Amino acid sequence: MSKHRLGEIGVTATRWPGRGEREIWASYNDETVRVYQAYRDEIADAALEAQSFVPPWKTARTTWIKPSMTWMAYRSGWAKKDKGQSRILAVDLKREWFDWLLEHAVLAQDQGP
Repeated sequence: MSKHRLGEIGVTATRWPGRGEREIWASYNDETVRVYQAYRDEIADAALEAQSFVPPWKTARTTWIKPSMTWMAYRSGWAKKDKGQSRILAVDLKREWFDWLLEHAVLAQDQGP
């Protein structure tokens, strides 16, 4: 099980994480965690049609997933930043995959406690 704690989006927080704690607020259940990612039209169309990621999507692509639709929309310039971020998809990841991503993630900058 992940060392990170999940908090349900939409639930009023009764306690905010303390210094050094890591907490992710996301829509989740016992099996999946929903994240959001911005894609260009061709990738989004193919993924929606197949209900899976298929070409032109590539596994070697660096990706930035967010557990919040609003956060992803903001980071993608409300889907207007560029053509490569014009569509935002909700992706339900298996919980074990999400936990693996957290364990192997590399911080973009010094974001430690």
